[in-house]
Amino acid sequence: MNRHSHSRPRAATGGSVQKRSLAALNTTAGSRQRRGPAALIAAADSPHRQTPAALIGTACSLQRRALTLIATAAMAGCASSGATFGYGLPSPPDAVYQVSETVEVEMDAPGGLWRVQGGYSMTLDMSFETDTVGIRVGGIAESFQGSLSDPIGDFDSPRGTVEFKANRGGVVHVESFPRISGMAARELSLAGLAYDIFPRMPGDSVGQGDTWQDEVIWHTDQMEAEFHNVADYTYTLMGDTVVAGRELVHIAVAADLSIWTAWGGAGNLSMRRVKGPLTGFILWDPERGLVAYHEYGTEVEGTVTKDEQSFDARMARRVRIRLN
Repeated sequence: MNRHSHSRPRAATGGSVQKRSLAALNTTAGSRQRRGPAALIAAADSPHRQTPAALIGTACSLQRRALTLIATAAMAGCASSGATFGYGLPSPPDAVYQVSETVEVEMDAPGGLWRVQGGYSMTLDMSFETDTVGIRVGGIAESFQGSLSDPIGDFDSPRGTVEFKANRGGVVHVESFPRISGMAARELSLAGLAYDIFPRMPGDSVGQGDTWQDEVIWHTDQMEAEFHNVADYTYTLMGDTVVAGRELVHIAVAADLSIWTAWGGAGNLSMRRVKGPLTGFILWDPERGLVAYHEYGTEVEGTVTKDEQSFDARMARRVRIRLN
């Protein structure tokens, strides 16, 4: 059973999200943003062509590596005048995205530290058509590679397609998403994929420094695990940037994130409750009316409860989505 809330945009309130170091998997958002969007994309380009196991091993070194870029990036003093930020039917009405995610989960169990890490990469072949609410979007996951460390190991390609409807502001209704199965479904879910590809946009012209907010809530319950995810987002328009000769708009992303996960049957039920910050950035392509690049990291912590015992738990994730 899946239950997705409608994404609810809210007026900007300002403020900041505190970043706490939790795992070596993620670098701090501040240092990443200072490198500039083009450098970040170049650093992420190599992991997209590697296996998930290699992704984990190179994630940190890639963030620190000095790269010689063919693409140049220069932040301008203001956002493109007259540019609008809303979704419509793109031309051509199709797109291909490269999606990857890395995850590291830790729990202070009675027998010692329990840790699992790994991730996946895939290609998402997408099509668009007009709909009464705006557009209807469909996507097929291809070239999937996924692996987590023991005891989970490699896992199969997700089943199903992503199908959702969107208006100018973003996702209105999610109809389906690819499902990860087996033990990997306890640590990874694609239920929020539509919101990552179509994050909230203001729909109208905005200027440098302007902010807008959104609340995204999704819930999914399948045989292996049940997830409930709540994220309160703040988006800030940073300015223009040029990547490989293409004019894009840099948008900073910050959120407060809360995740509840449950797995196991009666008499063997485990529940994990974690919360913490999400930080990242979006590169918006005003010509195509699509997100050209979206990257974010989360570092959350909380507890796992089982048999009336509670253990400290931590989770670090990094998601990268790139338009071909």
